[in-house]
Amino acid sequence: MNSAVRKFKETAEFRTQVLRRLRSHRYYPYALLICVLLAASSIHIWQRVRVMALVKEVDILKAENVSLTDDAIKYEAELSRLLSAERVIAYARDSLKMIAVPADRLFTLQREEEEQVTPDEIALMRKAIERITTHMPRLTRSEAAAGELRRTALDSLVRIGGER
Repeated sequence: MNSAVRKFKETAEFRTQVLRRLRSHRYYPYALLICVLLAASSIHIWQRVRVMALVKEVDILKAENVSLTDDAIKYEAELSRLLSAERVIAYARDSLKMIAVPADRLFTLQREEEEQVTPDEIALMRKAIERITTHMPRLTRSEAAAGELRRTALDSLVRIGGER
């Protein structure tokens, strides 16, 4: 048993002696400083390479963003050109053999729907405005496009004019 304890002590002392010898070496502080500098420079170089890769990726994404923005502007212009009224009218006339109808022969259908709304102030105000607008003259899109306006006949003005 004494031999086992003695061997353990020698092994433990040998391990500590290596660390002591290493620390007590005259170049140990210089070697430690060089290791720290190498580690710091390696981290700095890795960080710099990573930053440069990210900068390159950002430049690529900016260029792609500019390209996509230009494409969006082009497509909006193309869409507005395709949806222009003159083009649609020309397509209807040439391809579909349709003819323009005079403004006096056009009719606009309006659907009247009764709404079941609980009476509150906004609904009452809306109903009042709808009653007022039923007596106002209406201008359809076709009349506005043709440039023709109907004269508004008001019964109250006729009576007042007739009495005088």
